[in-house]
Amino acid sequence: MPLCYGEDFEANDMSIDDWNFADINAGKELETIFPLSARARSLLVRNRPKPLLKEYGFIAALGAIEMLEGLEYHHDNIIMISGALARGDMVPATSVNHEAIAYINRLGQFYYFAKSHLVLAAVVDFAAAIPTICKFMVFRNKTTAHRSIDAPKKDDTEDSKIAQARALSSTMGTLFSPRPNARPMQHPELGVPIERDAIEQWMQREFWTCNFRTFQTFDLAIGSHVNFTVELEHPKIMSEAYGVLERVILFE
Repeated sequence: MPLCYGEDFEANDMSIDDWNFADINAGKELETIFPLSARARSLLVRNRPKPLLKEYGFIAALGAIEMLEGLEYHHDNIIMISGALARGDMVPATSVNHEAIAYINRLGQFYYFAKSHLVLAAVVDFAAAIPTICKFMVFRNKTTAHRSIDAPKKDDTEDSKIAQARALSSTMGTLFSPRPNARPMQHPELGVPIERDAIEQWMQREFWTCNFRTFQTFDLAIGSHVNFTVELEHPKIMSEAYGVLERVILFE
């Protein structure tokens, strides 16, 4: 059967029975397969007869696995860029912001997969299954899908619109959170003349060596600020997402 769209593709070719996929991790125990997106692909291939993989359920599940791949991709890029900044490389710090925005948009895609009619068959209370993902949807709804300052809802206040517009921007400051067990930030030796560019490069290295980049917004629904640090929250997000996929794929 075809592995991509072509002249022979028909709209009803949506069952896993109509497609041929190899398990690139054949022979490995599922628990040993990483990253989790690769584990989810193997889980899907090894459970072809399951009922929710018939018709459009297969396409929906496969797309959700690609969402996991996207989350992993943008998370890994954040780690790579942060490492470059910690070395003092000439990398725009806003690159981390752009990756975080892309990460949150993938997060939003998975949220809507998790609350879809297909998933409802296997996961009755989707919000209970993905509490971390739900918590950070405020970033997606008010900043990344569109900004509340541009397309406000009735409950948006002037203060909340400004806070949400700044959430994933470098405008008016940058927020950091200490890395676990990080050494104390060091300071230039007092009394030793240092060029301005050298001071800025030192500050960049120290901040990115000792801290995570953190993003903050205001959530009117709970009446408080929400902090999002991709590197800290990613393991929980991936665990929740894989858990939903597992329940959908294995559903009888």
